[in-house]
Amino acid sequence: MNHQFTFLCSLAILIALSFQATAQVKNFEKLVKAEATVESCSFNDSIQSRYAPSFYKDGILFSTDSGDEKIGFTTVIKYAEKGEKIDFYNPKDPFKKSRKHSNVSCTSFAEESGELFFTANHQKVFTDSLGNSVLNLSIYALDSAATKLDAEPLTFCNPEYNFIHPSINKAGDMLIFASDLNGEGHTDLYISHKIAGNWIEPSPLEGAVNSKGRELFPHILNDSTLLFSSDGQIDSLGGLDIYYAERHEGIWQEPILLQAPFNSTFNDFGMIYDETSRSGFFCSRREDFISDQIFRFIID
Repeated sequence: MNHQFTFLCSLAILIALSFQATAQVKNFEKLVKAEATVESCSFNDSIQSRYAPSFYKDGILFSTDSGDEKIGFTTVIKYAEKGEKIDFYNPKDPFKKSRKHSNVSCTSFAEESGELFFTANHQKVFTDSLGNSVLNLSIYALDSAATKLDAEPLTFCNPEYNFIHPSINKAGDMLIFASDLNGEGHTDLYISHKIAGNWIEPSPLEGAVNSKGRELFPHILNDSTLLFSSDGQIDSLGGLDIYYAERHEGIWQEPILLQAPFNSTFNDFGMIYDETSRSGFFCSRREDFISDQIFRFIID
């Protein structure tokens, strides 16, 4: 795609956003004040990590460790379906096994297009300045009809950098993700739009969201509101904390720190929220777990 076309597309998006009124999330005040009931998910494991939940069909996808010291460790995704008596139980493999992708994690589902976005190692090895071979992470998009994980990285995914934690909007044309593209050794949140079937070059979120620390695990609530995690904001409680941010006239405003029981002195991250059911999930290492686990919450 030529640079002039990319610039004009980006300009058109910014002009449209300048006329867009912020759609505030329902029950916003209760979400920020953490007026919610929280419980550990039934599929949690006392040793293996469970993290990065995302809504998918009639349940959730999440990431988990796989393997052992002999064969090596990797990450895979599992699907937990909502049951009649037990919510989100009996996790299973959502797709046929494929050797094409390794370290598969962090999914996001576009409801209207049916595409599933996920993180996995890039297909190309990058050789750094010291001569080391590096296999960074990239973002992939899987067709709605696919039964096996078999996809190509998005066109802007350069194997020299990491592109992780995708969050796609319902229409499937706006993607927010984390990347170390800044070259400063930490991750920021970036945005890309799909124009005429092509993803334009990503740019950092404009405004107050990105810090000198790590911004990770974005979750688009709607095109003007966002949940994400950070360890670089000035009001951090320690480790990764969960924040809420709104966009006004194309600019992301100062993020708001969610309160307990969502945030703690532990790492808290990967929150997703469904306005219809007034419920969601987030990840943390607490309640005597020795690994990251997933917690469900319901707004009171």
